[in-house]
Amino acid sequence: MYEYFSVFIPGLSEVVGSELTGTLYKVGINILEDGFVWYQSGSAPEQVRKQFFLNNTFLLLDLSDDLGSGLLEKTARGILQKPDQYFDSNYSQLEHYRGKRFRFVFSLENKLIKVDAQLLFALEERFKRKFGLRVDRSNPEIELWFLARRGGSVFFGLRITYHPDYKTVLQKGQLRPELAHLLCTISDPTPDDVVLDPFAGSGAIPLERKWSPYKQIIAGDVDAKLAKRFEIKAGKQITVKKLDATDLHDIKSGSVNKIITDPPWGVSIGKELNLENFYDKMLEEFSRVLTPNGIIVILVGKKDIFKSVLNNFASNFQILKSYHILVSGKKATVYKIKRLV
Repeated sequence: MYEYFSVFIPGLSEVVGSELTGTLYKVGINILEDGFVWYQSGSAPEQVRKQFFLNNTFLLLDLSDDLGSGLLEKTARGILQKPDQYFDSNYSQLEHYRGKRFRFVFSLENKLIKVDAQLLFALEERFKRKFGLRVDRSNPEIELWFLARRGGSVFFGLRITYHPDYKTVLQKGQLRPELAHLLCTISDPTPDDVVLDPFAGSGAIPLERKWSPYKQIIAGDVDAKLAKRFEIKAGKQITVKKLDATDLHDIKSGSVNKIITDPPWGVSIGKELNLENFYDKMLEEFSRVLTPNGIIVILVGKKDIFKSVLNNFASNFQILKSYHILVSGKKATVYKIKRLV
């Protein structure tokens, strides 16, 4: 069994815990907190790093519980002072990385910090000598993280996931793949799903949904240019068209059983939206195209306005779950809603 710890989007602990146990081999969860999980699994690192619903995952090397100030440095000094034979347990995984460039990273409650320069140098020399690694603080091939959690625990591990710089690869407003994946997970995917995303934009949600079995995926955007660009990227697996979520005349009534989407939070194609009117027309169309017991998973930035409008459709919809999260530092809510019979 391997031990791991991972960080993920706060507010979605329930979903992440379920996804871990459903996708990895022989999972045992030790701690599941908001945005953090420590667990064991029979799945090797090569498989665990493919779980895209996690922001970052680490192979656990060591763990320290010692309340007090300077916890990160205390943990580092403790590891530095241990005899060589101590490194024959979890640390044996580092033998696979001999000759690799490495650096240490210190994180205190999700903020990167600096530690004493002499301590850092001594730690680098110890790991360089013991595991045949090469120090490179600016361009490493692997990273060893000391991650301090609120409450006094420090997890020390080898980072096994490396995401691209999303600032350079994602378009403005495009969802990160981790969040898009979790939205799809919340919808309870099945092979019979006819899925609709009428606010596809650059296609984050439909591109993630296609990795689970489905019958059909329909995606589009009111912005014809966005829809056209996404059509080229989507290929033949996804039906892409120009769509206006307030007037889905191209979609037959009762023909869709899952809607997974991220509508505008107040602006659409550069124009301010009257959100009450917008949500009202959108929900009316969603009610029409959904099958009885169909599911909506929707991410909204103005939950009070959305819930107020949703209350006008009390005979049509029922909220099954709500998850309060942060998206790019802004408060947002994910709703899982059922279309009533």
